[in-house]
Amino acid sequence: MIAHGPETHEVAEQITGGQLVVPNAEKISPTSGPTADVLGVAITDGDVEGSQSTDGLVVTAAINPAHIAVGFRGVFPLTFATAAAFGQRLVPADLGQVQPYDSGVHSDDQIIGICVETTGATAGNRAKVRLTLG
Repeated sequence: MIAHGPETHEVAEQITGGQLVVPNAEKISPTSGPTADVLGVAITDGDVEGSQSTDGLVVTAAINPAHIAVGFRGVFPLTFATAAAFGQRLVPADLGQVQPYDSGVHSDDQIIGICVETTGATAGNRAKVRLTLG
């Protein structure tokens, strides 16, 4: 049977929807740099079971789920650590972000997708990425 996702995984730490995620023991965490171990992108926010988000002294009424969906095939708006051009190959970066592939620095197995934002992507902003995982 071929699955087309998404898959559901338990989070090891707080995750924001749109971050690339990797295995962390039997759970998932955001990427912390280039790696070939990317499972996909978090579809929603998630947090460790039993934790609550706080904003100063106010505890939010909503609690993020401890299990979240992870997409691994399709086009997703991801945050770019550095600028990228339309059609450029991408690898994981810190904080679950993406960055352009550099053959002098990265290995081919670290490529997770392609920038498909026709105007390219700017650092710190979201742009469309076609994931090529799985």
